[in-house]
Amino acid sequence: MHQRGDLRIGREPQIALLQRLAHWMVRNDRSEMDRDDARAVLAAHLPSMTHIDADAETVLRYLLDRSGVLRQPTADTMDFIHRTFQDYLAAKAIVEARDFPWLQDNAENSQWEDVIRMAVAHGRPDERARILRGLVPVLTDEQPHEETSPGRPQLRFHRARMSPPSDKNGRRRLPLRRVLLARSCLDHAPEVDSVLQESIMSLTLGLLPPNNLTAARRLAEYGGPNVVSMLPGPEHLDEGQAEACVVTATRLVSNAAIAYLALFRTHPSLVVRRQLAWSWHRFDCSTYADEIISHLPEDGELYFTAASVEHLSALRAMGGRARIQILGTHHPRDLASHIPAEHLTHLWLREGYTSVFHGMNWLARFPHLHTLVLPRPPHPLDAHTIPGSVKIVIAERNKSRPLEPGTITG
Repeated sequence: MHQRGDLRIGREPQIALLQRLAHWMVRNDRSEMDRDDARAVLAAHLPSMTHIDADAETVLRYLLDRSGVLRQPTADTMDFIHRTFQDYLAAKAIVEARDFPWLQDNAENSQWEDVIRMAVAHGRPDERARILRGLVPVLTDEQPHEETSPGRPQLRFHRARMSPPSDKNGRRRLPLRRVLLARSCLDHAPEVDSVLQESIMSLTLGLLPPNNLTAARRLAEYGGPNVVSMLPGPEHLDEGQAEACVVTATRLVSNAAIAYLALFRTHPSLVVRRQLAWSWHRFDCSTYADEIISHLPEDGELYFTAASVEHLSALRAMGGRARIQILGTHHPRDLASHIPAEHLTHLWLREGYTSVFHGMNWLARFPHLHTLVLPRPPHPLDAHTIPGSVKIVIAERNKSRPLEPGTITG
């Protein structure tokens, strides 16, 4: 029996053992593993690895010390240093074990989507086809129902987990999350049967680009971060489609989403640029400021939305903006000290006139301010503290878009 200092385990055997641990963790829905369980998993597989002359505890200690992908957060537990290592190794083990039913059963669980995509990438062509057909069973026996309309086919989707219900006409509806997952798997698969690939692509014809804001939100919710790579660029999109694509991407916070949104930063539509300005608070302040906000043309009626002092500081570093919308309640001294006085002409206090302001005399600091936008106040506005040169405009909140820019009316 080797002592730990004398033990040497080659790269391939290490990977095989790590796969067993990752597979166990994924199947048991764990992000970390008790040492007792880890030893038991290794002990079950070591007899088939006759070149390793060590017990399970010694091998586990070796993997913790030498593999570079395991760590020991407590004396009694272990985990992978990054979730990607766990998912990659588990996907490889799942394909080798032909554990395809598990993939099908867990396709509705968003935390295992990366495992499923990696399993498709690991598999041989016939294994990939089996996984993809397991994700969307309709691919095995029938084409999706389409209704012809002037434009593109309208497919019927549902949100259920396993057995798709029928619509009122008895037609089978498609599971939205599974369809989007299958489509994203194509980007990870080196080779897929062309007929199967075309069938999967046809299922998303009614989804991409989204045609309305409800569809855009559902696309983000059910498709997750990988939807960004499926969205079309601004070319050949009408205004509504461009806005919907931006709405989808702004709900998928990632560097890929920012890179995609950057394609729209000079879009001619105010609606599109307004959505870009509004969504700043969802992303890293500095990155979004550099890639999106600093490139938005300061023209028309575009308000630059600031949800924090950090946003105001970023706008100040850009030289300020004439139109600023404030999200949330901020003390007047923060607004007065972070908004360049000479540049501001329009100020939109989205949360309205609240008790924190104790009067609006501080607005006199902005010599060129001539428009103050407020929501319809729940109480009488203390208008006498507002400089006489400032016009008050009431913004009517659009009830169908409670978290998006409303329409300003005089």
